[in-house]
Amino acid sequence: MVIWDGKGRVALGTWKSWAVVDAIAKAVTNAKKNLVNVKIEDGTVPYDLKVKYKSAQVMVHPASKLTWLIAWWAMRKVLMVAWYKDVLAKRYGSSNLINNARATIKALTSFKA
Repeated sequence: MVIWDGKGRVALGTWKSWAVVDAIAKAVTNAKKNLVNVKIEDGTVPYDLKVKYKSAQVMVHPASKLTWLIAWWAMRKVLMVAWYKDVLAKRYGSSNLINNARATIKALTSFKA
């Protein structure tokens, strides 16, 4: 579950349960505890960045206006929720959705102010 609070913070929460409703509620609660600030400049990222999280590697690259999001599924969801408009992103290594989403959040939080 990826959430955004409307103030420039995004988080990823995961949880397991037999009931889908319980799993979603607990994932949202987990995500609210882990909100982190992300930096957006004119709808894109400030500069190129390559980040590794466990076996997942992601590359995030700024794009020109009207390029929109070009990214793999898990990365695309995180970038859309964080309100990025024009970003080029690529994943390397793992195809695990959760690790790729966490690597994307790690990349978005590592931009220096």
